[in-house]
Amino acid sequence: MNLDELRSQPHLSCSSISLYMDCSLAYKFRYMDKIRSKSVADALVFGKAIHAVLERFYNSLMIGVVTPVDALVDLWELTWKEHAENRNEIHWKRGNSFETGLLSGKSLLEAFAKKLEVVDTAIIGVEEAFSFSVDGLDIPIIGVFDLVLEDSSGIVTIVDHKTRAKAMPSRDANESLQASIYALAAKINGFRFNDLLLRFDCLIKTKEPKFEQVYTTRSELEIFQVARLIKQVWAGIQAEVWLPNLGSWKCSGCGYKQACQDWMQEGYDHG
Repeated sequence: MNLDELRSQPHLSCSSISLYMDCSLAYKFRYMDKIRSKSVADALVFGKAIHAVLERFYNSLMIGVVTPVDALVDLWELTWKEHAENRNEIHWKRGNSFETGLLSGKSLLEAFAKKLEVVDTAIIGVEEAFSFSVDGLDIPIIGVFDLVLEDSSGIVTIVDHKTRAKAMPSRDANESLQASIYALAAKINGFRFNDLLLRFDCLIKTKEPKFEQVYTTRSELEIFQVARLIKQVWAGIQAEVWLPNLGSWKCSGCGYKQACQDWMQEGYDHG
């Protein structure tokens, strides 16, 4: 299943569903009006670069090749430059820069390589694209599993890579919309639901970088609930319900600030 082909057709995704729920006006600007964001958060660029390195790492591991730490760091340097060097549109958080990102990525990947254990586990998918349909919805939901593992007992674990500023509490994993959508996707696509685990592999940017794995599961009720939620999001989109999330902490780094201000002033009589 090719992700580019899936993206070329009308669809929903974890990111678009989350964006609508977070700020439906930003969804309108991005997906309906096709307005190009004026800026991109450095954390997003950093996360994508880490994902690219881990994809290479696990593709090699899948064929039995373990990438040494020094090679992983070298790969990071090249990947970070490709993603972040000389990009004026990157909105750097105070204290962050291209150079700090370079050093942070090295430290995180060293921590990752030191702690990662792959024992009695087969890699059955890396960057595995998926698509599924929900009853009553005339548009597919698509996405990508970062990593899919299966142990000798048949337990399948769907892994999502995360870069974070602090450790992920179990509550965050248990309440994650993304994990719920992934569980729904796995069930509809034929994975044995009772033998399914979800895991967040977190590279944590604390003073001493850490790598932690946080597991979660979903019940049949939670799967039903997320399907219902997706339907309601689509209903809101179809009804053109666009509401700005004024005062959100994300507003300061939003690439649609000017578009939002213009929209808020439409029809205002200056006289």
